[in-house]
Amino acid sequence: MKQRNVLWLLSLAIACLFAAFSLVGCGGGGGGGGGEPGTLGAGSVAVFVADGPAEDYDHIWIWIKEVSLLPADNSDPVVVFKSKKSEGYKLDLLAYRDEDFFLTVHDVPARDYSKIRLKVGDVQPEGGTGSCTTLQLKLPGNDKIDLNPRGTFSVKDGGYLTIRLDIDADKSIHLVQAGQSGMCIFRPVVFVDIEEGPPAARCPRILAGKISGLIEQGGEVVGFLLEREGLPVRRITLADDAAIFDEDGWPVSAAALALGLEVRVRGKLDQHHRFVASVVVIGETTILEGTVDGEVDPDTGRFDVIPLGQEDPTPVRIFNQTLLLFGCDTQIHDPGLIQPGMIVRVVGKDVNGAFNAIAVLMDMLSGEVTHFDFDIDTGGVLTINENIEVWIPPTSPFYLVGDGQVDPAWLCIGKDVRVSVNPQYQGEYDFQATQVEIRPDEYVGVEPLGPSGIDWAYRTLTVKGEDRTVVATVPEGAAILDLTAAGTPAAVSFDELREGDTVKLIGLYDCSPTDRMTALVVLILSRD
Repeated sequence: MKQRNVLWLLSLAIACLFAAFSLVGCGGGGGGGGGEPGTLGAGSVAVFVADGPAEDYDHIWIWIKEVSLLPADNSDPVVVFKSKKSEGYKLDLLAYRDEDFFLTVHDVPARDYSKIRLKVGDVQPEGGTGSCTTLQLKLPGNDKIDLNPRGTFSVKDGGYLTIRLDIDADKSIHLVQAGQSGMCIFRPVVFVDIEEGPPAARCPRILAGKISGLIEQGGEVVGFLLEREGLPVRRITLADDAAIFDEDGWPVSAAALALGLEVRVRGKLDQHHRFVASVVVIGETTILEGTVDGEVDPDTGRFDVIPLGQEDPTPVRIFNQTLLLFGCDTQIHDPGLIQPGMIVRVVGKDVNGAFNAIAVLMDMLSGEVTHFDFDIDTGGVLTINENIEVWIPPTSPFYLVGDGQVDPAWLCIGKDVRVSVNPQYQGEYDFQATQVEIRPDEYVGVEPLGPSGIDWAYRTLTVKGEDRTVVATVPEGAAILDLTAAGTPAAVSFDELREGDTVKLIGLYDCSPTDRMTALVVLILSRD
């Protein structure tokens, strides 16, 4: 059972140094024991942090001090995570665009709970093209934010519950006029997923830390305790086919694991909240994430990757021992499946200007749509970057990145897309899609005064920006959020919009004409 809760917002006021209006997720310290729920009247709760896309910054750092559950009977909060440091655990939200950050697993009393309390120490952006360079954190309630699900949620005796705190940074940072100076307003839009059992299928996550204990069975190493700085110690179970690499990037047996070694671990929680490792790498490694630029040379095993946010390619070298994974868990043996335009994460080591790959994780295709011919009953073909042809079955869903499912008719030539593909596909085209994600368009402007600014009958907004005027249709079910409200802002209805509001529209422009769009999210930035 999965419970997808509507969004909550918290208010942070952030001062910037300019005035121009701009666009802008077993015990040990730091949160207590985890592992199997072993006492009567207790259940296991796993907490993850995730993030939606945010293109304007290289990093968005957040300091998480504490996460707790508030019982429905108003008794004392139950702490599931507490940072070892008073300022909080420092986490880069943008490092987890497509996977979750595993914060903790903790046993809690089996009972009904009404809220999740998050305590934050600070938030700071870094790098990129975003306007905010310094932030001043201001939170109501002594740094605590109470997230209110729709009704209570239960931790069952001997049960397993997973909570994901999805902080959508892209919807959270805004710059508004405030007299002589500009104010950056950071109001995190937080989605909370609550589900029984292990977390929903997302790519396995990578943990880094030091081996503080070995787990042996029959004289063989079958797991270890991983000590992560500032976080609870985590018990790691080796999968039967786990791949282990030494400091030079060569495959070794589990016998190479020893106390005190620094390792990186790739794996996921199973149905019993045990972290099961599929890959363990000894020593320091680097993760290179970017877009493939050119095919793999069959003789040298080399290909280029353009890192995210950069223009110059990095040469990557793969070996027979390199682990090639498609999607989250599917192992492949044909390097020819690494195609230009594909988004990859390469785990390895930088050696003399080339990147020696321990593992290549092929996630999805990315690029600009140059051809699209699709029928909802029979499917169709999508061409990316003029040279990658993808078969789209009629059952493939289309999503707006960071939001929900959309009509395939909204996909136009020139849009940026990310396409998840089926690694087992063998057919006429290069790939077969399992889902298509469309990068949303954004527009900021003022709803003009007068009777034409808002059409109540047809749910349209006429929004005047700096360079043009856009007519936006706001469908039923779209999220309309008033970021000017005092305290914790709440979602508002279409009827509560006012002419003269400054709004940010997030959705998709029509294919033709491009001065019209469908807005799935409307953020009210300021009001007269």
